[in-house]
Amino acid sequence: MRALVCGLLVWMVASQASAHGRFAATYQIIQHPADADVLAFNTTFGIVFTQDGGVTYHWVCRTALNIAATEDPPAFLTPEGTFLAATFRGLQRGPTSGCDWNYPVPELERIVIIDGIFAPDDEGRFYALTSSGGVTNFVTVTDDDGVSWTPTSAPIEPILFESILIAPSNPDRIYLSGVYPATGDTERETFVHRSDDDGATWERFPFERSEEGFSLELLAVDPADEDRLWVREVHDRFRDDFFDRVLRSDDGGETWTPILTVHTVTGMVFGPDGTYYLSARNPGLPVRDFGLWRKRPGGELEHVNTTLSLACLARRDGELWGCASTFAAGFAIGRSADDGVTFERVFDYDEMDGPVECDASSSVPGTCEVSNADIDRDLMLSDAGPEAGPDAGAGSGGGAGCGCTAPGPSTSAWPLGIVGLLWMRRGRALAHRRQTVRR
Repeated sequence: MRALVCGLLVWMVASQASAHGRFAATYQIIQHPADADVLAFNTTFGIVFTQDGGVTYHWVCRTALNIAATEDPPAFLTPEGTFLAATFRGLQRGPTSGCDWNYPVPELERIVIIDGIFAPDDEGRFYALTSSGGVTNFVTVTDDDGVSWTPTSAPIEPILFESILIAPSNPDRIYLSGVYPATGDTERETFVHRSDDDGATWERFPFERSEEGFSLELLAVDPADEDRLWVREVHDRFRDDFFDRVLRSDDGGETWTPILTVHTVTGMVFGPDGTYYLSARNPGLPVRDFGLWRKRPGGELEHVNTTLSLACLARRDGELWGCASTFAAGFAIGRSADDGVTFERVFDYDEMDGPVECDASSSVPGTCEVSNADIDRDLMLSDAGPEAGPDAGAGSGGGAGCGCTAPGPSTSAWPLGIVGLLWMRRGRALAHRRQTVRR
């Protein structure tokens, strides 16, 4: 697929510049457990962050993070102010400054880290989940800010995990979800794994997959009930006539009740009174249901916001926060003070001050500066042309793009990121990973 997209871009646009990456989008809100002035947003072009409560924003590009254009890896902030990024190439660790990134341990390098979560009773304890095809996978944990890691058990199975959750009311209860890919003799099979001893042993519960079901992702565990959890059965991204299903289990993953069918579910969070919220994004044309659903204790599931496409959902300072489209909504991050009915702007890409500023020993700024003009053009933040320098502006894309070039002078008025956006609207979007925020 990546080669096909590159070929189409070369054919459609004669440009001397490298092809851009995917169009700018934000898919995760990354909160610091203790410092409200430190906040980050995970985007399709890198990590945007502030250390001064939103006065200034800088970003570190995907090239510096060694992240492929085809993935949306989740990232997390520890209480010590360290970034942990779960990527296809391993578990990466970096400071809040964004300047120095590394793979802390060899056993978590060159292996897919698919998801992670903090312990609900100890935010200094972090669990990471591996998911390499054909390789036996495991859950591993750190108690020292990501410096060292210890598996919770012997390797589990050579299967594809998708997500991990821990029950807030019982930190020893851990859930995993995933899929056994189809083989010549067997059909694709989805499942939930459950541990009641902090990951030392696991019990597997098959999940009855629907015809259109492709994989299974955990959404949330009830804060007051370790046996009640919600999952998202993900539909095949190469078909736009199927929908995600949201289901609830009241017995720890053994049986399930469907509660909502919508095209692209992106997140679920709980309020302090037990109200929960589900978000969904607009998948493109034809328009399907999207926005925000709310269920108060004892009430029905309500579709309270039908106009805002939400690519992520989080709870911060007693408000709902969400990822939106800068062109459709007028902001990349919004917040709601009226329980999800309306959202107002918190952040948009025109607030960025360019790539991260580091000392001379770091290679990150130089690596990211080559992406800056691409970002500026994609978001139309100025009249920067192909030769614009690193101070031209800030915004979306990612200069490395898909790594293909088109010969000849620049003649196109269409930023390649927009061409990529149109391609995604044809239902061939590069698969989003972990579009919900969990801490």
